[in-house]
Amino acid sequence: MKIKILLLLILTSCFCTAQNNILKTNLSGLAIKNYNILYERAFTRLFSFSIGLRHMKQANVPLKSQIEKMVDNSDFKVNEFRLGNTAITGEGRLYLGLRKLRGFYIAPYLRYSSFKMSMPIKNPNNTTGPPIVFN
Repeated sequence: MKIKILLLLILTSCFCTAQNNILKTNLSGLAIKNYNILYERAFTRLFSFSIGLRHMKQANVPLKSQIEKMVDNSDFKVNEFRLGNTAITGEGRLYLGLRKLRGFYIAPYLRYSSFKMSMPIKNPNNTTGPPIVFN
């Protein structure tokens, strides 16, 4: 199933460039299971609008061994720390180049994002309590 999704993302990022539309994905984000897709539509030679979706399901933190080296505290357990996020971004792009959907652009954007984080915190009064979850 994961291979089918990966192939679909690669194919859509490579072959869905039409005259006025682009569909993109970030392949490097797949390494840390941060999936994103961006659709952009040109309205004129200079102006386009894009909408992007990003999702990273709540999972263990990437690069745990590096974090453990930096944090020298036995109360902080990196293996039990979990992080996830979801975001949607709308962006109007004003291209400065001569060709449609090519070159440098100026882009004001709006983004809604939601982050979820959970980690157990050692309570000196009650060491067996449930983990604290931040939403």
